[in-house]
Amino acid sequence: PKTPLIAVGTSLGGGIALDTVSRYLKRFSGIMVVNSFTSIQELLLEKGGIVLWPFASVLTQNWNSRLRVAEIGRKAAEHNLKMMFVISTEDELIPNRHCEILHETALNYGLSSR
Repeated sequence: PKTPLIAVGTSLGGGIALDTVSRYLKRFSGIMVVNSFTSIQELLLEKGGIVLWPFASVLTQNWNSRLRVAEIGRKAAEHNLKMMFVISTEDELIPNRHCEILHETALNYGLSSR
């Protein structure tokens, strides 16, 4: 791109940013994900267990961030896109393990560093 674009997303916004970058990869030079989740379904199951699980099936968007990171990783080599993950241990809604999993996935594709 002529003007480098960097997507930034926090929490649910991280899922949206990853989805956007995976669709329009050539337009972005980077992405920063701040304490986001692996997927809405996994988050609902983890936070609400069996009580919230039925709601996961009616969601129109899965926001599968782990899958989006892998999609970006498979396509990003020729675009030199980089990812940065900010992981909070103080977030009361999204367990930091979710963002750690996203970071590990990005590491497997060379999109991020420790």
